[in-house]
Amino acid sequence: MGTKKRHIFKVLALVISVFTSVFWAGLSSASSIDTKKTSMTLSIFQDPGRLDVVTQAATSLILWIPGNVYEPLVSFDSSDKPSPSVAKSWTVSPDGKTYKFVIDESRKFSDGSKVTAADVVYSLEQFKNGPILGYKGPFANVSTIKATKKNEVTIVLTARSRGFFRGMGTMAGLVMPASSEGKRNSNPIGSGPYKVVDYKPGSHIQFEYNKRSSAKKPAITSVKVRFITDSPASLLALRAGEVDGLPITSSSIWSRISSEGYTKDFRKILKPASGELHWLMVNQKLAPYNNPAFGKAIAKMINRDTYVAGLGAPKGAMVPQCGWGIMTARTFKPASKENCEIDYNPAQGMKEIVAAGLGDKVFEFVGLTDVSSLRLSADLITQQLQSAGLKVKRKDIPLAQYSSTIFNSRPPAYGLSLMGGSGTLADFVCLDQQKYGYQTYCSPEYTKLMQRADRAASDAYYFKLISEANTLLQKDGVVIPLLARTGLGLYNKKLVGWTPPTIRVEVRLSDFHWEK
Repeated sequence: MGTKKRHIFKVLALVISVFTSVFWAGLSSASSIDTKKTSMTLSIFQDPGRLDVVTQAATSLILWIPGNVYEPLVSFDSSDKPSPSVAKSWTVSPDGKTYKFVIDESRKFSDGSKVTAADVVYSLEQFKNGPILGYKGPFANVSTIKATKKNEVTIVLTARSRGFFRGMGTMAGLVMPASSEGKRNSNPIGSGPYKVVDYKPGSHIQFEYNKRSSAKKPAITSVKVRFITDSPASLLALRAGEVDGLPITSSSIWSRISSEGYTKDFRKILKPASGELHWLMVNQKLAPYNNPAFGKAIAKMINRDTYVAGLGAPKGAMVPQCGWGIMTARTFKPASKENCEIDYNPAQGMKEIVAAGLGDKVFEFVGLTDVSSLRLSADLITQQLQSAGLKVKRKDIPLAQYSSTIFNSRPPAYGLSLMGGSGTLADFVCLDQQKYGYQTYCSPEYTKLMQRADRAASDAYYFKLISEANTLLQKDGVVIPLLARTGLGLYNKKLVGWTPPTIRVEVRLSDFHWEK
């Protein structure tokens, strides 16, 4: 055979070899495709940074861990009807002050250990004594929490409490093993239908079915949650099929969602029940922000209508608000002259700043560099404050540093900041001036109103008292409500099963399945 022919055969052999390699690689890739539809990939625009729900209240964490990894002591449905969970049964004394919870002994944590009364006591004490003020509310009237038997927990209250029992189905009632102490930041262990098998900061959280769970095996046994911090990129990932759903979309891209056909091409979930509030926080524990005149004065400088318009939300998705409560709450009222305790009057607000001797002060506003929606919100608020004449210096920091600055510093190390979340009136109950939360609001008068409301014998009297508390919260000007917004999620049209959250704002992964 001639040299030229041998060369041709070598080339043909190489081509065949390459083609064969590509062919088999293609088959290998195809074989890795989830043809049984037992997995899904979702995305969120924030990395929680830490996985400890006791010390971390960020939405980017409590979307995933409650209800999926951790189960509450008692479950509640969307109409607040209780049902067994970690506690299989319970009894209440005639005076409403003593609760006995019988723990389901068949339940196991994902590490194989049995759920015991001691674990429940440990868990409740963690939230009762933890740094998140909102999780302390259900324990306001709790005197003792004890394991009275191996499978029985007895909780004694100083007074009848509406909030306590309901709280056992919220974040405050989540159950974890006592052995998880010091490990929850990276390895949360619970009795829920899923367990965390991989957490890579800046990349993803991977959930897999917890075979030791007593819950029915979910249709979707593997879930990856990707952190896509660039909101437009998350839309592109959804369009390309790289992710199957965006449980929460940033308000900064809502106009694109409408104009580029996402609401037509994907399943849209509008979630008033899992909406959130935006509020401006004033650090009551740090001078000169703790001057009583300061918060009330800057509240006069905020035009909520301008703020909402600047965010570019679809009509009705964001509503200016001076009080507290998401759109489905009885306390929700749109902003108006009748509903706002502090009227918009920037010139008067600046006069009060000058009269308080603060006219020459430079006030620091702590914002975020890597959460576009809150960065835009901060831009709009600082512009309004500066236009009124207030000297404001921006200090924008990454989310991880922000979480440490806001949530973990004692006292919290910020002057002014913007917050978004599902804040409720109970979040501001503060029994101890030395144990304030990141909001730093600690009013004895407010707390007494909320305590009386918690013990109210009738709904009418309860609503009267919380309305009074809502008014007082506005007048004090430490936490300044700005708006209420709905939640908006987008999902692949064949991915169905979304259910409203009942613990906080959780996405219940076990409820999803793929349509055939």
